[in-house]
Formats: sequence, C-alpha cells, structure tokens
Amino acid sequence: MIAYKDWKSKEKIIEIYENSHRDKEAWKTIRPNDIKEGAVIYQYNGWYGEILGNEKGIRRLANIHGDFTEAGSIFVWDIATCIQDGEMYTIEMPPKYKKQYEQYLEMYG
Repeated sequence: MIAYKDWKSKEKIIEIYENSHRDKEAWKTIRPNDIKEGAVIYQYNGWYGEILGNEKGIRRLANIHGDFTEAGSIFVWDIATCIQDGEMYTIEMPPKYKKQYEQYLEMYG
C-alpha cells in the first residue's frame, strides 16, 4: 500500500490512473458513501478533484480542478472513478441514487 502523502502527488495520481486503465476488469467498486475525505476523483467531464467532506447523500464537497480550481458541491453521479488509499475504484451507484438521477434529469434535462 502506498502511504497517503506519497500517492497524493500529481505524478503518483497520474501513474495510478494510467496503470489502472491497462486492466479495467480488475478495478474494484466503491459506493459513494464509502468515499473518504481526501480521495482523488475523476469526473465524466474529464475534470479531477479531491473530496473535502465525508457527507452522505447525493452531493459531495470537493475541490475540483477544471477550467478553474474551485471548491463546491458536486453530484455523486458525476464521479466516474476514485483513487482512495492508493487503489483505483469505479463507482457503484445504489438504486436510490439512480432513481434520484432520473428525477433530476426529468426536472433539468
């Protein structure tokens, strides 16, 4: 296992991300409520960030690096993958969150 301070460097994150893409079938899954503060996330839009809070529910507080670096609330269904404790995970969305996502799409399209 990689020490927390070591895997948070940008180079280590890139290395874990690139190595993980070689063997996607071996990826573990994680439920959104199990994502811990400090985990590095990748969103479907290509942006990445760090979880700042360990809340439960459909929103997470995160520091996102996109066009600009900003902290704010994101939806869990926007998270594609997560690096936590040096391991790469895909997100296993619970049925309750899937239903809320469908309702969100109906309201906001």
